[in-house]
Amino acid sequence: GEVGRNAEGPLPWVERDYTPVSSAKEWEVGRCDILIKIYGDGLLTAWLHGKRPGDRVYLSQPVGTLSVPSLVAEGDAEGFRPASVLLLLAGTGAVALPQVLAHRDPARMLGISSPRRCQIPCPVDAVLSCRGDDVLLLPQVARWCGEGEATT
Repeated sequence: GEVGRNAEGPLPWVERDYTPVSSAKEWEVGRCDILIKIYGDGLLTAWLHGKRPGDRVYLSQPVGTLSVPSLVAEGDAEGFRPASVLLLLAGTGAVALPQVLAHRDPARMLGISSPRRCQIPCPVDAVLSCRGDDVLLLPQVARWCGEGEATT
């Protein structure tokens, strides 16, 4: 974001890494939802908070950081399938939950085919730690629990 003169360097803009909440399928059709916590003293979040619908914001192409198949053991444990998955999440780390849940049924949730070995067919339990005044994704988490996608 072009924030003007700042202490981070000689250029008038700053960059931050954010994790999209939307799927790769949504990205391909031009939609990208990002969960961002606004900090009053944050250079970029304060700038983003001032943006309005229709304002231009530049995004780089996503970089994969969470490989869901890595949640299933490989190598010597070939054929191992967990009975359940426990996610321990805190703060904005909550964005990993929809990504993991999407791999329970990637054809329906992401619009992609995925080999069974890369899917998560077992129950997913999540522990989300946050301050009482700062609960991120609460409506979505409640909906997923109601649909049987996760338990908390």
